[in-house]
Amino acid sequence: ELLEDHPDVGLHQLELLIVDEYQDLNRREVGLLQALTGHGVSILAVGDDDQSIYGFRMADPAGIRNFPEDFAEAEEYKLSVSQRCGEDILGPARDLMEMAARRSSKPRLTPRPGSAAGVFGYLAFQSEAAERRGVAELVDILVETDGIRPSDVIVMVRGDYNDSWSGPLR
Repeated sequence: ELLEDHPDVGLHQLELLIVDEYQDLNRREVGLLQALTGHGVSILAVGDDDQSIYGFRMADPAGIRNFPEDFAEAEEYKLSVSQRCGEDILGPARDLMEMAARRSSKPRLTPRPGSAAGVFGYLAFQSEAAERRGVAELVDILVETDGIRPSDVIVMVRGDYNDSWSGPLR
C-alpha cells in the first residue's frame, strides 16, 4: 500500500534485492516483492520449500514453488548436490521430506563427492523436562567424552518464549 500511495518513494536507487530463505515469506511479503518489481527492482530469491518452517507466521512454501509464475522474468536454478551433508543425513531427511503433503516433485539431493557420511539419530522424549535432560546429557558426552569445548556446542531451538525450555537447560 505504501508503494501504491507513494510511487515516488525513491526506489530508483534500488536495482537488486536479494532475498534469502524465500520459503519463509508469507503472502504479504511476496506481494511486497511483486510491487517492488513493478518499480524496476530485480529480485534474486534463494529458498527451498522443504525448509519452510514458519507456518505459525503464515509462511507458505507455495511462495517459492510459485516463484517462476509470480515473477515472469524469473530464471530457475535448482541445486542437485548438497555441500553440507553426507548420505547418512541426506537419506533420512529425503525420506521424511518426500512424505510431505503438496510437496513438489524434484530430484533428490546427492552428497558432494568425498563428503563425510555424517551421523543421524532420532530421539523422542516423554516430556519437555526429559528432553532437556537428554539434551544436557548429549552435550555432556560431547564435552567429557569427545573433547568438544563447551563454547563450540550450540543447541538450536525453534521457539523458546520466555526461556521456558532453554532457561532450565542452562
